[in-house]
Amino acid sequence: MRDESQTIGPYRTLRELGRGGQAIVWLAEDTRIQRQVALKVLPHLGPGGEEALRRFRREAEVASRLEHPGICALLEADLDRGVPYIAMRYVPGETLAKRLSNARAAGDPPPDRAALRELALIFEKCARALHVAHESGIIHRDVKPANIMLTPEGEPVILDFGLARQDDRAAQQLSVSGEASGTPAYMSPEQMTGRARPDRRTDVWSLGIALHECATLHHPFEAATREALLQSILADDPPDPRRANPDIDRDLATILETSTAKDRDRRYQTAFDLAEDLRRWRANEPIRARPVSRFERVQRWVQRNPALAASGAVILLLLLCASALLAYGVGAADKVKVEAQLRAVADDARERAEIERARADEARAALEQVQVDRRFAAELDDLSMQLGTFLYGLQDPKSAASVLPGYLDAFRRFGIDLAQPESASSAPVRFAAFRERNPDLWTGVRESISNLAWLLTSEHVQASDSMRAQTVALLASMPRTPWPELERTVRLWEEAKVDEFDALLTDDALATRDIDELSHLADALFAVDGRLPAVQRVLEYALRKDPGSFRFHFLAGSLGFMSAFGVKEEDPKEFDARIAKILHHMQVAVTLRPRSGFMRAMLASALAMKGDYPESMRYIEEATELEPKNAVVWLFKARWYGYAQMWDRSMAACKTALELDPNLAGAREMLAEIESKAK
Repeated sequence: MRDESQTIGPYRTLRELGRGGQAIVWLAEDTRIQRQVALKVLPHLGPGGEEALRRFRREAEVASRLEHPGICALLEADLDRGVPYIAMRYVPGETLAKRLSNARAAGDPPPDRAALRELALIFEKCARALHVAHESGIIHRDVKPANIMLTPEGEPVILDFGLARQDDRAAQQLSVSGEASGTPAYMSPEQMTGRARPDRRTDVWSLGIALHECATLHHPFEAATREALLQSILADDPPDPRRANPDIDRDLATILETSTAKDRDRRYQTAFDLAEDLRRWRANEPIRARPVSRFERVQRWVQRNPALAASGAVILLLLLCASALLAYGVGAADKVKVEAQLRAVADDARERAEIERARADEARAALEQVQVDRRFAAELDDLSMQLGTFLYGLQDPKSAASVLPGYLDAFRRFGIDLAQPESASSAPVRFAAFRERNPDLWTGVRESISNLAWLLTSEHVQASDSMRAQTVALLASMPRTPWPELERTVRLWEEAKVDEFDALLTDDALATRDIDELSHLADALFAVDGRLPAVQRVLEYALRKDPGSFRFHFLAGSLGFMSAFGVKEEDPKEFDARIAKILHHMQVAVTLRPRSGFMRAMLASALAMKGDYPESMRYIEEATELEPKNAVVWLFKARWYGYAQMWDRSMAACKTALELDPNLAGAREMLAEIESKAK
């Protein structure tokens, strides 16, 4: 995180305005024209950082298309030393979330009639601003009190289009399929389940929830856990706001009820419709929305709670039937007819209950699977990062073998035990399903399968023939890239050691390939003698297409270490230029993996090569603080102390690495070297 009064691009930070899960917003000054701006910076992205960068760039693209006084305007978006930032119009004031917090802390009563009219005007203006965004094809998807700023003049401005997306059925979704995007407490049922594509009615729901909360000082759905909140949003009606605030009349309650209808076909169909009803309410005109009748309320409850309704309906109808029979004394034939109708109703209710239970189970399973998939992919990313460092950064294939147990454990947790033939035989089907669910994660996972196959055939690894055969068969079963020329060229190298890759490395050839194809090409070139410069060239093209890719930045930086060492003495200027590139890639990689001690150790090594030892030492110390149980990080620390000729500390770090992993060959060799120097 940057300290205050730092420079980010052409902006000088003045003070922090706020922060969220991944971004920090600063009050900053544009040094070119002495204008104050709100500067949104992503210093740390964490797991899934690639998606956060895509979302960040999407916010810049989206916000630049929206011009309305109620929408925060974008001024500029760029990268500074690998750290992305967006300069936005600075909107002084306080958010509705802050106003709510202050009111609750002070024990204030809910708004009275006059305050409710002011509140309705605020939300009417918000709805009109959202309608402008919707008409431009943009859905916000994260409307909440914290994203509504009130200026000193009382004018609302909607902030943070970071989750916004085009309302275009042909547009590519950047979020993972099935992944709920937004703030859970303000998410609509369709966002929660992922069963329907969010549209403008999604924002209507969120704005309605925010209005309910501001009008009553109580959130309509309160729960102790995320799971309980999900269940409440899907199954419970918002409480009648008049219970929490008697000054809310029937018409305003109807507006709130219509905004937050679980069936979005029953909501206001546009934010403009909501704005117009709020205007009518303020003007004492009849509103268009109609209150839900008691019968409709019961009907909706039955649809959402068929399991309870199934038994309840039977009991209720039997009681009604009994009352009717006693009151009117119907005949036996009529009794039989009524009983048959009751049985049909009960059977129908039970059938609906089973369908709803199955749908709920399916939605929960989909959400859980997304979390499992992302953890698996992130774990494989980290392992590939360590393997690449041993092979290309440290040129230590013996220590590379230490990564194997991590790969095997990760695959085992995913449900694939390569030591068991029955488990391994099901792997192609599991990976095909993974690729279908997560096309954005597949490239890294496929690379990890290739890495695992290489490790198991390495002379430095002890593994059973069965496991080797299972892994090679798994790799062969993976879907190939739809690039016949590449497949032919790879086979030619593997079978005859004939290198015909030049035809695939022209500017025209590379410019037309997608990320997955470029990744396949880079992987293939790694195995070809003397082709590491070509790998770097392919990575440069890949980064032009996906500048937020952790994997590509890491690989480009790691290969840069090898190329820089070769020119340090011969061409100092070229050495400095290559170090600058390495630092850029490693700084972006650290931004994408802020909790990775390993990445900080890599950045520390690059800074040491540059000669910036104070900054390098800070990063190497942070590395072991973040990952005190990672033997490889301690090996990096030992190497760093060795470069600085701090032999006692280097020896202690080596011993710690070996305590954590006795088989880490690089640590054993380095410890022996240090001990011999000490003698």
